[in-house]
Amino acid sequence: MKKQLVQVGIWPCLVSGLVFGLVACGGSGGGTTVTTETDDGPVVTTESDTTGPQGGSDSVPEVIDAGTTNSGSVAAGASVVYRVPSDAEITLSTTTGDADLYLYRNAELTNDNLLCASRRPFIEDTCTATDADGEMYAQVFGSEPSTYSINVSTDCSVEAVNEWVYRNMQDYYLYADRVPVVNPASYVTTTELIRDLRFTELDPYSGVRDAGGQQAFFEEGVVFGFGFSLGRDDEGNLRVLYAYDDAPFGRAGIKRGDILLGLNNELWDEMSNERYFELVGDEDNPLPNSWQFIDGETGLSKSVNLTQREYRVNTVLHTGLYSNPSFDGKVGHIVFNDFLRISEDELDTAIRRLQEGGATELVMDLRYNPGGYTYIAEKLASQIGGADLAGSTLVRYEYNSKYSSENYQEDFVAESPVLDFDRVVFLTTDRTASSSELLINALSPYIDVTVMGGRTEGKAFISVANQFCGKSLNAMEAQGVNANGVSVAGGIPPTCFAADDYTRDFGVDDDGEVEGMLSSALDYMILGTCNAPVLTKQPAYVSSRINDRPFVGAVAR
Repeated sequence: MKKQLVQVGIWPCLVSGLVFGLVACGGSGGGTTVTTETDDGPVVTTESDTTGPQGGSDSVPEVIDAGTTNSGSVAAGASVVYRVPSDAEITLSTTTGDADLYLYRNAELTNDNLLCASRRPFIEDTCTATDADGEMYAQVFGSEPSTYSINVSTDCSVEAVNEWVYRNMQDYYLYADRVPVVNPASYVTTTELIRDLRFTELDPYSGVRDAGGQQAFFEEGVVFGFGFSLGRDDEGNLRVLYAYDDAPFGRAGIKRGDILLGLNNELWDEMSNERYFELVGDEDNPLPNSWQFIDGETGLSKSVNLTQREYRVNTVLHTGLYSNPSFDGKVGHIVFNDFLRISEDELDTAIRRLQEGGATELVMDLRYNPGGYTYIAEKLASQIGGADLAGSTLVRYEYNSKYSSENYQEDFVAESPVLDFDRVVFLTTDRTASSSELLINALSPYIDVTVMGGRTEGKAFISVANQFCGKSLNAMEAQGVNANGVSVAGGIPPTCFAADDYTRDFGVDDDGEVEGMLSSALDYMILGTCNAPVLTKQPAYVSSRINDRPFVGAVAR
């Protein structure tokens, strides 16, 4: 059965990019909620074209109070409707067959009144919503003949959440057969529980986090913070790796290559996490501070006053076009940072710019891209590969043996605008992950793909986050492989080595100096030079306290 995808993949009502139709949802408006996976947990998105089954049973809906479980059966294509309180968690468990759960704000079971749709093929479907006047209507729809139980609960204790996580990890988790037998009630936190449940040898990603706060990021690119990332150069200087245009850093003119010294004349390297947060405040009470830098170009000291706030990211950080007298063609360069829903238009704009400029080659720069919606990766793969690949296998997803019937594949499609190049160079580091790796892996069987830089992270999984009591479970549920059956587990090794040059901005500066990683790519494309890959790690990145962007995993659409 073809899945209805939405969106890591990296970092869920996020996917792993994550994948199939409806999951936990909440809030107002009809639609299915899908989640994208992040390193810490998932993000919820709403699939607006989702429709629920119209109408219901002819009988008067039975009322299910909080703390009550009802059991029943439903024929294929038939449904049973219950009245439930609007402040409860509704969980549908199928004993045999497969039934789906829909929540409506009133007795008119129409798409306009649809609050939540959960129709995954697994044992449990969970929905919650608050946009109803004291009650909702829960519809159990038989996608096949099914026996089921429906539970209405307001118990959101740690014990209840732990039991829910344990049940799901034993069911659809890719490594369900490796989940140990534990007593979930004995765990003080759900985070501790899932660390013991996941198969850490291959899966460091499955996790639980608060459900709120990231939908705006994955859908609209909206996030709260300063809008930058930092890393240490070979001399130990703390350099700005990038700053988003609309963020406090970007608006203050802070750019890649600038050296961060400290805040309020307190040295960064002597500052604890606690002191940092004491100085900058939080979303409810952001505090102004004076930040001290050394300009990466001039070497002069500078101070700027900054306060964190909500801003919109730009996922395409840079677009450039380069030529050389000894090269018959032009090389396009796109620095791409996140696979978000807003990325679709940004990438289309960048591709059109390259087309209009006469680009004949492409350097796709994914050095800091941790992933995001897989459908963006699939579209971009089709745009790079061109119409000749339409209908060819792009990626195959494989579930655990219990749900092997759910295995499916996505194919290349004809897209516009299109580059249709025979070769591409990808710039990567160990921060390149998830949907970024999907893009590289998908194209490798068909065109000349060169990976330059460092080994990628190796996140081969997809997941759709489930929600319960304000928590999102993002369990890795399937592994992706390309047309040759190759997974990115363990990371994609570089064909050629290239060092990440923190000292220069992306592209070419005013003096004609080319940023080091791009320079290596241009030398390869124009001169054919390729430095042997090295096994050493990239320079260390600083702690996540200053990288206020969520870490995204691969996500389904």
